[in-house]
Amino acid sequence: MYLLGIFVCNSGQGFDWFFSRFSFVVLIIAVFILKKKSSITGLLKIALVFWGYYFLSMLWASDYKDTFININFAVKILGLFLYLPTIIDNKKDLEKVLETIVLALIVMCMILVIKTPLDNYGKGSTLGNVIGLNRNILGMMTASGFLFSLHFTKEIMIRKEIKKETKSLLMYILFVIVFLAIALLSGSRKALLLSALGYALLEVFTANRENMGRKIKILAVFFTVLFVLIFSIPQLYSSLGVRIIKNIQMITGTLGDRPTDGSLQERNFYIDKAKILFKENPIFGYGGNNFYTYMKEIGYMKPAYAHNNFWELLSTLGIVGFVIYYGFWLSVIYKTFKMYRRTRDRLTLIIFVNLILFVFLDYWMVSYISEFNAIIIALAYLNVIIYEEVNRIKLVNGKENIANLLRYIKEPKKIVLYLLNNNFLDWLPFELYIKLKYYLYRGKRLNVDEPEPLYKKI
Repeated sequence: MYLLGIFVCNSGQGFDWFFSRFSFVVLIIAVFILKKKSSITGLLKIALVFWGYYFLSMLWASDYKDTFININFAVKILGLFLYLPTIIDNKKDLEKVLETIVLALIVMCMILVIKTPLDNYGKGSTLGNVIGLNRNILGMMTASGFLFSLHFTKEIMIRKEIKKETKSLLMYILFVIVFLAIALLSGSRKALLLSALGYALLEVFTANRENMGRKIKILAVFFTVLFVLIFSIPQLYSSLGVRIIKNIQMITGTLGDRPTDGSLQERNFYIDKAKILFKENPIFGYGGNNFYTYMKEIGYMKPAYAHNNFWELLSTLGIVGFVIYYGFWLSVIYKTFKMYRRTRDRLTLIIFVNLILFVFLDYWMVSYISEFNAIIIALAYLNVIIYEEVNRIKLVNGKENIANLLRYIKEPKKIVLYLLNNNFLDWLPFELYIKLKYYLYRGKRLNVDEPEPLYKKI
């Protein structure tokens, strides 16, 4: 119910207004009914710190009203961070929540398809309007839905229980197609990057010497099919293909008199203004959500966010707010990566891929006020906590990591050895892999033509 409230009911009027608030009240009631342990986790604490600082910035904001306007969003996030720890105790609970997210996204897509006139397909900029979403948010959520559905499809196939789970397999294959189609039809270049790079990273991280050739072929087929679909289907070409061509023309300098396309030109304008604001108060910022205020003050016809999460936070909350927000994200990403390296757990991998791509795509969008991003970072955090509790370990030891970092800086050779010993270079050709390892350990080149058998040298 809560997921439908944030995925579908976004207009802020009539039934949407009532349902989104009613679902939140139900969520809070559920916290107290289902409470099995303390809900005051590190997740809630960091959210309280960030949003506490955000609203504290009203003291020096140019317009405190523009800061306070996000109180509704902040309360929803705090409620969500209270609720999730009460229902997620183990890996199975986490998977159930992800399955629920996928189902809620499918319901969102169904409502979108039913409400959207046929003429609107191919007009990516207006596709999500009927459910109150702009094309980037719609595209990003469906692209993540594509990756999660792909994960569940692969899990069924890896378990080799296709006969038992035929219905589930067909359902998730259908979900993969639907999510990818909506992500592309949204016309969002960020959705295309999330879908394409996300799938590529999943294949790369699961590659080894034995399956490298097959993985390369799969990726080649995937990107070929994606290219053909975008440039051969009229609706996809008009919503996304045209924008890709403009990007290519911009890079190659063939756009004619215009140095860039309209949207990129405007985006650069916003970022330049955000940099000016940051220089005025680099430590504490101009005040939460006050980039929007600044754009109104200079009389710009389309006041909006900075279109870049890094510069939005730096300009409005300064270095302090930026470090609080991204310090938490990078900490969770690092722990998730370390956890995947130890366990090779595929659920952890799909979460990790989403996290790193969300941060990468923050350069082109403002995401700190995205409920979907908040849900994914919360699930990633809880995944780490479950692992640490089960294994009774901490994935990060501050003093040890600093010592290791200094040692690696002094001796770059150890970085390569570390990559070799932890299977990060398994994709190298076998002979090159052995030669590299031999050189690093023995300090001399391996001559495979010497009389001694190669396996002894290995």
